[in-house]
Amino acid sequence: MKIDIGIKAAKREQIAGGLSRVLADTYTLYLKTHNFHWNV
Repeated sequence: MKIDIGIKAAKREQIAGGLSRVLADTYTLYLKTHNFHWNV
């Protein structure tokens, strides 16, 4: 399937990498917050 949203493939890969890091950081924050909450 061809993806054509007006963004070149190289830029899409950069965006996907950035979003992946944001998702990982957000999940890490969630886990730390969850663990802190249960240890109070």
